[in-house]
Parts: sequence; C-alpha cells; structure tokens
Amino acid sequence: MGAFRSLFYTGTAVQLISVPVHFLGMLSKRVPANDQERMLQDLLHNYRFNLGAGFVRTLSDFLTGFGVVYGVFILFFGLTNVFAIRQAGDSRFLRTLCWLNALCMAVATVIAFKFFFLFPLVFSLVPCVAFLGAALAGPRQTQQVG
Repeated sequence: MGAFRSLFYTGTAVQLISVPVHFLGMLSKRVPANDQERMLQDLLHNYRFNLGAGFVRTLSDFLTGFGVVYGVFILFFGLTNVFAIRQAGDSRFLRTLCWLNALCMAVATVIAFKFFFLFPLVFSLVPCVAFLGAALAGPRQTQQVG
C-alpha cells in the first residue's frame, strides 16, 4: 500500500502545484517582438465579438475564461483528492477516484500535447502516470461492512 499512497500523493501534489503555476503564467504579459505580433495582440485584446443578448467579448476574454475554468477544475480535483485520502484511507473508493483522476488527466494530456507546449504537457502527464500507477497498485479486495 506504500506505493499506492505515494503515487496518489504525487499526482495530487503535482495537480495542486500546477494551479498557481498556471495562474502565474496567465498573468504574465508577453511583449510583442515585431509589428505583426503587436497587431495580433491588439486584435486579441481589442477586437470585440457581439455574441447577442448583450454579450460582447474579445478573444482574450475567451482565453482567460477557459484558462480560469481549467485552473479551477484542477484545483477542485486536487482538493477532492486531499480530503478523500484523509477520509477514505486505502479503500476501493480511493482506487476508483484514482481511475477517474487518471482518465481526466489523460484527456488533459492529449489536449496539452495537441494544442499547448511543454509545461502544460508535463503538468498533466505526471499526475496521469501517478494516478494510473496508484490505481494499478491500489486495493482490490472488497471491504466487509460490519
């Protein structure tokens, strides 16, 4: 059971570490290197889409919103894992939670591989592998209620 808990904690720790790293990355502003980048950045932040019903947003607004949702999603999973491991011990429930984490982080890994760069890929791949390992090493016996 030592490997199970260690891998579960590793996956959870990387999830929780990735949240502030993600938000810090969102706060950093890239300085345009040339006129084309300056024009693209201007369009990103200033070109507005009328989405109806009074909603007018920029592409930057969309990216920020999706970025915040991703960070909150990972924070939720990490905090759920922290509370679950304290409450559930080495139960089958925790093993099932490992499979759920592994699946969600695998989807995040595929998305990061397709659309992002090295850091998001690492911050999704490491927890995926850790949770997969924990799920495979986790308890398989049924617990007697009693």
